[in-house]
Amino acid sequence: MKTTSAAGARHLAACPICGCSTSERVWSEDGWDLEHCAECGVVYLGNPPTTEELDRLYSFESGFHSELSDGLSKQAGSARRTGAHFADMVVRSRSTPGSVLDVGCAAGYFLDEMTQRDWVSAGVEFSRDTAAVARGRFGLDITVGTIDSVDISSSPDGTGFDAVTMWDVLEHVPDPVQVLRSAHGLVAPGGSLWISTPNIGGLFPVASLKVAGRVGKWPHPEPPFHLFQFSVETLTDVLTRGGFAVAEVHHERIPLSFTFGTPRRVAIEPRRLAYTLVFAPLAAVGPLVGRGDSIVVRAVPASVN
Repeated sequence: MKTTSAAGARHLAACPICGCSTSERVWSEDGWDLEHCAECGVVYLGNPPTTEELDRLYSFESGFHSELSDGLSKQAGSARRTGAHFADMVVRSRSTPGSVLDVGCAAGYFLDEMTQRDWVSAGVEFSRDTAAVARGRFGLDITVGTIDSVDISSSPDGTGFDAVTMWDVLEHVPDPVQVLRSAHGLVAPGGSLWISTPNIGGLFPVASLKVAGRVGKWPHPEPPFHLFQFSVETLTDVLTRGGFAVAEVHHERIPLSFTFGTPRRVAIEPRRLAYTLVFAPLAAVGPLVGRGDSIVVRAVPASVN
């Protein structure tokens, strides 16, 4: 996937979450700088892409989600399995089917799974290209834009959605607190917000960062696409600022092939093989000890601060 140059990117004067102007550089990659806020503890991209650059990044031309366009690729199969996994989690949380809004719905695999489970499904997607795939393949109700492009009146009974979901979305948005406050206004009484995001406090990210400088690579952060790196603690803080209380936390792992590469690639690259042999066990064990490199959180509306 093509990325933009960091050369002309602005540098933030303060943490986008709490406004603190003091931070510590924790990692730099291809000119992108990850900062650790001294006040709230969140890790954020200190020189994020502009809105125009983000719009270009999230297009088929740049390679974003283009592998999902035909529905036959390995990535599409993985998206289907992931969508089914998340759908099962949401469905188990309620005794009867309800309505769901998926924010950042991508090519619609999760929403299609929810539709098959008799839920009323709608989505919003920033990428026009990807939204077109979701509409064309599954006939889904998809709005192009951000969460602020959706109004509560678009929910089935006008009182909100029983589930608002953000699967691997919050780390991509410039203002997570504002997005969560917008979500707060879209969750129906008795409903829930579901979020999945990489966990910078996971066993593998923490251990691999300690040697990242020596090997010149830290595979966890993915700048410039991920503007934030959350832990359980900092995600809880951001949810609180957005008007939510955490109800459940599930520790999971990012697929090993995504983090370390395909088995074939690992086998033919000695350095990658050595790295995988050292760290893949930590990535696999992480969820078992409450330190997965990915987390799924269910939150419920509280009072907005």
